Amino acid sequence: MSTTLIVPGLNDRGRNWQGWLCATLDKASRLVMSQPGQPDLTIWTQALSHALDHLDAPCWLIARDFGALAALNLPAPASSRLLGMLLVAPAAPEHFGYPPDRVRNPGIPGAVIARPHDSALRLTSAAYLAERCGLRLYRPDHAEPEAQGAGEWPELLTLFLALQHTHQAMPRGGFTE
Repeated sequence: MSTTLIVPGLNDRGRNWQGWLCATLDKASRLVMSQPGQPDLTIWTQALSHALDHLDAPCWLIARDFGALAALNLPAPASSRLLGMLLVAPAAPEHFGYPPDRVRNPGIPGAVIARPHDSALRLTSAAYLAERCGLRLYRPDHAEPEAQGAGEWPELLTLFLALQHTHQAMPRGGFTE
């Protein structure tokens, strides 16, 4: 059995699609940051790594904004617990003084979700990030519910369930002869 960890973005107030998704999915939890407004990649990565180390099952990850950067900065022991990840509107690392090459993917299947007019990361930068990290790029038909004043985001749930279904039976790592 697996679990799902939902990682917030900067200044997360908890009343958004992430709370709805956590309540909708079986065995899902949210990472709570002690200082959600502090954009320190080391602190966020350590908090995420610590949370993954204390889970009792392999994990699917859904991370937004600065939390997506932390997911792409995880050390190997923590990232080995991940089955797949969705990165929603990842923050641009250079906006926070981090070089883009600090962000990487240790072979986790997943997707970057980005919109053409996202203020956190331009679509061309999101496409570059997705390609560099071996992730698919997905452009949703609708904006995140926060922009619309609602909390439900069924399109994201559908995408996440498709990711789980597609990658559930796939082994991680390379092929051996």
